[in-house]
Amino acid sequence: MPHCYVFAIPEDDRLPPALAEKTLTDQVQAYVCEGMHCLPPISSRREWHDLIEDCRAIL
Repeated sequence: MPHCYVFAIPEDDRLPPALAEKTLTDQVQAYVCEGMHCLPPISSRREWHDLIEDCRAIL
């Protein structure tokens, strides 16, 4: 995914509202966003892999 940024954010950090509204869980979650729009969280490797493959097919 070109122009991709990955951030690991500790739960005690002060976050901007767009990130602070995301709910915490006991598992790792990925949010894929473009501009101010984010897809629902991804929490499984299979979902992440499928998303990456879909994006690669478009490029």
